[in-house]
Amino acid sequence: MTALDTVLMHQIYDAMLTGRPLAEALRPLTSQHDEVVFTGRLQDHTVPQNANMNAFIVNGTQAYMDDFIRVAHQNPLAPILMKAPVDELVDFNAYKDFRELEETPYNREFLIKHNGIAKAVGVILRREGTKTAQLVANIPKAYNGNSYDELRSTMQRIVPVLRSAYSYAHEMHLRQQEQAIDVCGRFWLEQIPTPAFILGKGGKVKAFNEAATRFLKASPMLWLDRHNMLNASLTDHEQNLQDMVATCLTQHVPVGPMVLNHPKGLGVMAQALPLHGLYEAPDYHRFFMADSTHMLLTLFDPADVQQAPEELVGGILGTTDKQTKLILELAKGRGLRESADSLGISYNTARNHIQNAAGRAGLSSQTELVRVVSAISAHAGQFSSKK
Repeated sequence: MTALDTVLMHQIYDAMLTGRPLAEALRPLTSQHDEVVFTGRLQDHTVPQNANMNAFIVNGTQAYMDDFIRVAHQNPLAPILMKAPVDELVDFNAYKDFRELEETPYNREFLIKHNGIAKAVGVILRREGTKTAQLVANIPKAYNGNSYDELRSTMQRIVPVLRSAYSYAHEMHLRQQEQAIDVCGRFWLEQIPTPAFILGKGGKVKAFNEAATRFLKASPMLWLDRHNMLNASLTDHEQNLQDMVATCLTQHVPVGPMVLNHPKGLGVMAQALPLHGLYEAPDYHRFFMADSTHMLLTLFDPADVQQAPEELVGGILGTTDKQTKLILELAKGRGLRESADSLGISYNTARNHIQNAAGRAGLSSQTELVRVVSAISAHAGQFSSKK
């Protein structure tokens, strides 16, 4: 190991673990080889023109980047990053002879214009699915002899250092992101008046509020097992709950609301929301910072939350007495047909009531009506029921 290797090793680890720009850590190398353009590039190989995802460029100009972006979709070296070994220096010329590029726009509009780039060596910092992060040295045609050999040898020796530091730092930033969401989420849970849970990877419950504690003690519908997984007493509920959680965690989209009926009484309404956290990781890591694997599961339990008075709901929504009564039945977790039977009206009449009520309230669906009434009930104390 040379003196330069030692300096680079310490600076690379320091930069990766403190979040400083990686370009700064590489200065001892990039300044020694100032004719070589070094780029730290992030790339999704399913996106043909993913040209603007560059973490840094050293010894190059904006013109260099502008020219590259114009022909990036023709870059013949990109596929090499998906098949080259990740634990050794990638010699792009071993996979693609640059002389084959002489008659291509990529050569005329980019390689020739920038000192006639004729060689490239690089390090794959991380490869995850179709995404790669890499450090590449773009070497001009006239750069040969001892200078080229020294550059190549140094980069070969620091491959394990770069990869190890990148891996440690990536894991550290992922954990910090998870912790930030977890701490913030625990606070906001207690601001939710209904039973609420934060679920993490695999659907494991990480935290829940006081309302959820009361619900789990009083209701036979749901319980937590010894693995902190939420289970349902009925088979249909169990499958629906699992599907809801899996969809929310994997697709990062809201799911529900979904009514879990109970044969011996009112059921509950469940809704899942993905929790997204913006954690400030360096650009060369953020590309691999997956959407949070956290979600918020909220339950509306009509037995726990006092329902708003009819006159308050009707006054806010502008609905008739019959429409208001029907909406409040639905807000208890009952289906439309069950609600219609409870009020002694036909199913078709109930449908017409809901359609007309939605129009009066400026809403588009039964689901939106129930959401609004649930919100009114949760904050009924803040309203005056007097007209």
